[in-house]
Amino acid sequence: MDKQYLSVQEAELLLRACPDADARRYVALSLFAGLRSAEVANLRWEDLVGQSETFACQGKGQPRCVPLTANLMVWLQPPTPAEGPVVTDAAAHKVRALLGNLKSAGTHALRTTYLLCCLALHDPEAAAQSAGIGQVQEASHTALPIGRADAERLFSLAPS
Repeated sequence: MDKQYLSVQEAELLLRACPDADARRYVALSLFAGLRSAEVANLRWEDLVGQSETFACQGKGQPRCVPLTANLMVWLQPPTPAEGPVVTDAAAHKVRALLGNLKSAGTHALRTTYLLCCLALHDPEAAAQSAGIGQVQEASHTALPIGRADAERLFSLAPS
């Protein structure tokens, strides 16, 4: 069975296994900002550079505001000049291949990991708003597979 999310250890391994900055940016945008594949594909450097706390991203639906953390910017490593697409189409193919090695269900496992970590750190409303989810269902009494300490560790991962 394919995994629907990554452990913090698997997420770190994935980030470190990325063959280039392009693939690493794709993973960072999904894992640390919860971007959907379409949002990653549509993101341009002009949307990020010069922003301080949030940035707007456009996917299939309405644009949404996404938190821009210092950690995310470190992973993105903006080029000079920072213009054009943040990732190329080839990045998604590279990331899918790496996720296949982890027996993951695909690129949506990155966003699911992000959501689980947000839920471990915040209330469901805040997590849903951060992820651009319209409605929040009533909270389940099931324990989350990612705890607060692991979520904090994930969001503090830094490039070496």
